Amino acid sequence: MGHPVKSCLFVITLNLLIILYVLSLCRKNMNETSVVAPTVLQIREKLEIDDKFPIVFYSTAYIDNRYPIPRLRVFSMNPCVSPREFISAKFSEITLSGNKTTRKRVRLRGEPTEGECPWHWATQCFYNSYIWTAELFENGEARKGHIDGITILLNNRRISLTVREIHPKRRGGFTVCIQPVYWYSEFHNIALFMETWRSQGATRFIVYYHSSTKQVRSLLEYYENIGILKLKSWPSFGSLSSTVSAHYNFPSIDSSTYRVGHTLAQNLCALEMKTEIGAIADFDEIMVADRGLLIEYIEETLKNKTLGAISFNHLLVKFDPKISSMDYSGVMNPIFLNRTGPSKTVFNSSSVDILATHSVRRFIGNETTITAAGSLLHYRHNSYTEVADTVKKPYKMFPSYPQLHIKRIQKTTLTALGSPIPPYNSTLLHTLNQCISKIVGEGKCRSTVAYCKQWMDPLADWIRDETVGVFVENRGTSLSEIPIVFYHDAFLDFRFDSPRLRVFSLNPCLQNKSFLLVKVESKFLKLYGLPLETDCPWSWAPYCYYNSYIFETSLIYFTVPELQSIQKISIIMEYRNIELSLKMVYPKALNGLTVCVQPVYWYSQFQNIILFIESWRNQGATDFIVYFHSSTKEVKMVLDYYQKLSIITIKPWPTFGDLPPTFPEINSQVYRIGHTMASNICILEMKTSIGTIVDFDEIIVSNIGFPDIFSSSKIRLTQVGTGALEFNPTRIQLELNQDRRGFDSNSLKNPTLVNKQGPVKVLESITLIFNTSSVSIINTHSIRKFIKNSDKTVESSEGTLLHYRYNGGEEKEDKFLIICKKLR
Repeated sequence: MGHPVKSCLFVITLNLLIILYVLSLCRKNMNETSVVAPTVLQIREKLEIDDKFPIVFYSTAYIDNRYPIPRLRVFSMNPCVSPREFISAKFSEITLSGNKTTRKRVRLRGEPTEGECPWHWATQCFYNSYIWTAELFENGEARKGHIDGITILLNNRRISLTVREIHPKRRGGFTVCIQPVYWYSEFHNIALFMETWRSQGATRFIVYYHSSTKQVRSLLEYYENIGILKLKSWPSFGSLSSTVSAHYNFPSIDSSTYRVGHTLAQNLCALEMKTEIGAIADFDEIMVADRGLLIEYIEETLKNKTLGAISFNHLLVKFDPKISSMDYSGVMNPIFLNRTGPSKTVFNSSSVDILATHSVRRFIGNETTITAAGSLLHYRHNSYTEVADTVKKPYKMFPSYPQLHIKRIQKTTLTALGSPIPPYNSTLLHTLNQCISKIVGEGKCRSTVAYCKQWMDPLADWIRDETVGVFVENRGTSLSEIPIVFYHDAFLDFRFDSPRLRVFSLNPCLQNKSFLLVKVESKFLKLYGLPLETDCPWSWAPYCYYNSYIFETSLIYFTVPELQSIQKISIIMEYRNIELSLKMVYPKALNGLTVCVQPVYWYSQFQNIILFIESWRNQGATDFIVYFHSSTKEVKMVLDYYQKLSIITIKPWPTFGDLPPTFPEINSQVYRIGHTMASNICILEMKTSIGTIVDFDEIIVSNIGFPDIFSSSKIRLTQVGTGALEFNPTRIQLELNQDRRGFDSNSLKNPTLVNKQGPVKVLESITLIFNTSSVSIINTHSIRKFIKNSDKTVESSEGTLLHYRYNGGEEKEDKFLIICKKLR
């Protein structure tokens, strides 16, 4: 009996062990497949660098002539890649005659800017800053011309990039780069930063800009307007294409990139700076030498050609009182705290190969970095709560005349922000830091812009950079073969900080990043296209084949005298080149109000024109521009009469000509003969500081108790941040007199108000009033884009838009005076 019992116990025990083992395997398998999410590297292992690879490129590639053999350098955000992997690219050379010589393909090898991927500070971030490099013109090859761009080849996916040449930097001057500014609110830091760095010898500043409060943006634009600071767009990285995102559920680039790709911007800035000496800093950092001016110490030290950079050790600083109170008296006697932190470097920009966050990771040659006889003074916001001993140091924020510098800071802030200076809202910074702490606590990628959006958006009216085309993910398309007609004049627009070349056209809807190739003097440029209305096809004209477009680019490689001497440009098409005359556009300074009338076609109501011109003159209008297509003989006689009196200027707006018969006929496939294009051109043609765009049956009149509409609008448009005034529309019914040659006098004195709503219009392009130096693009009934992001359209209570159409509606009893005073 004993043996069977033992055998049973043995079998039971064995079965239990087997069951426990199987359960353990199942549990392990459950944990690995159902609970633990794949890591960044596990996702990456499944990917190939092909047309489905999630990558976004900076839109400019660089031919870097600082190396013994020129290098092609391309910048991107992408998952980690191995040293064995590469991307292919092709490029063409263009001779001065305009002929192209296609070159061979090149292979670009990539490496992360931080030297490791994933970076140990951002192990949960899927995307990393990368530089892709290939040597050009090997084996003694000679260049045959200008390289206008390159095309990245990812199987069937093509990405077009513009190209910029980089040469060894000139001596003299000192450029300070500020890595991307996002959710930034500490406006009190900026004037102190600029003033301290300038006092130490800095001559130029480059700020990569993502988002900030209005006060921060206003201060940055102030310094940009006086010519010492350059704002560089650093918007969202954009969305992955459906081809890429359909392959795998990739995170968006904005949601899985450490701090908006700051090391990518740093390396771009080292190429963009024109001076030999450069530095990377934040708005709460200043470098100082133990003795003398910073610039003098740097220039003397870097005379040793074996040195490429100087590293400044960190020293925490606080001021009493806090500068956030706008009291800068504490800056004269800073308090130094014994608190370690990361260093920052000043470098020779002709020697730097790759920059890491806090150091030069690699030089072009055998240069080295030394530790400075000086310090990085860091006046960080949390210095007031740090538990650290004070230490004595010989440093001053200003090497001389500190009170003069402080007065200049206060004056600058007052000029840029107006009086009274708004109080600093510390809630913004505290909320951002709480959000960052939550990210760190949850072990997520510190993609502060995307993750903190829901926290930050409700707290302020943020100014964001929304420039299109800074980062590209799909191909840009050359327009050498599409059906397209151009306005005969191109415009060189000096109203922008960097003069902008602008070309207007009618063409079919285009893909994003489509461009024209344009020859300006001996240089070839890409002008990227944008529909003048918000979308294409426009929702009001979904069946029209041709749409109004603008193509433009900033001309940063020309001096102002060079630009002013250019008379023509040439658009390079597949079978022909098209020459356009070039007109200069400057900020508008002439006192007055220009009324623009969009294209007049089949027009017969000559009675309207007389009332229109006299009423607008009564409201202060000084100039009129009429785009003319067709009308009755009586209408043309009235227009010619006013033109002879030099009151109006008639601009021809004929048919658009003929295209090859393989394409739809253009004149029958354009909405209202391209009125949006005419509106935008008219703004450029205006000479007065204030303008409006209307039809012949629209007048903006001043409300009772206000002066004429020009006088009241002029005052409103001088207010900071006001680029245009919006007037609520009202329709009126007017009666003609018996001979139908004019309006009945009683009808003019007591017009009938009808209760029928119309679209609100703005004095910039079609029916509102705007600052002609502020408008970039105008839609049919609104300003689409201002030159400065801080400018807005605001509603005006000083006047009303009267629309005296012949169709009526329900009568109301309100009264308006169409002509309120006699003309002199």
